[in-house]
Amino acid sequence: MWETLDHRLIGGSETRPHAWPWTVQLLSRLGQHRCGGSLIDPNFVLTAAHCFAKDRRRTSYSVRVGGHRSGSGSPHRVTAVSIHPWYNIGFPSSYDFAIMSSLPNYIRHIHLPSMLCAGYSYGKIDSCQGDSGGPLMCARDGHWELTGVVSWGIGRARPGMPGVYGNVHAASTWINLEMSRLRI
Repeated sequence: MWETLDHRLIGGSETRPHAWPWTVQLLSRLGQHRCGGSLIDPNFVLTAAHCFAKDRRRTSYSVRVGGHRSGSGSPHRVTAVSIHPWYNIGFPSSYDFAIMSSLPNYIRHIHLPSMLCAGYSYGKIDSCQGDSGGPLMCARDGHWELTGVVSWGIGRARPGMPGVYGNVHAASTWINLEMSRLRI
């Protein structure tokens, strides 16, 4: 997608912005285009192993997610690079696969059964220090529903770093039991 020197596709046409949200751009430490990739999970990118032929250090790369032009999109640091173990073994360019991870920086910090994330990939809107305990309200079937309780986040309104909320649905049984117990 970003490979040509004049930043144009060969034999293709420009798509409408953000039509392919799973595509990412792998950049060198100096911000130069290195390769493309695909989000295969919220935390993992699949790309080609040969993209790391000169340097396999994770700190030498960053990933841009959600962009339309080269160098646009929200930046994410690469926390791990894993090259397929059979890459280039027995046949040139065989198993040309690599996986990069922990892009959102929340891995091992989110308790999936009791937390949820909310925000925009581009940042700019978020809860803030002092908002803890406040509501995350969502419209549902024509009425407002309490979905989350402001809990924590990394930074404020940063791209790719949504706020973390207590998942009210996950605690609804306990909430109802405690309300009944305390009414007595």
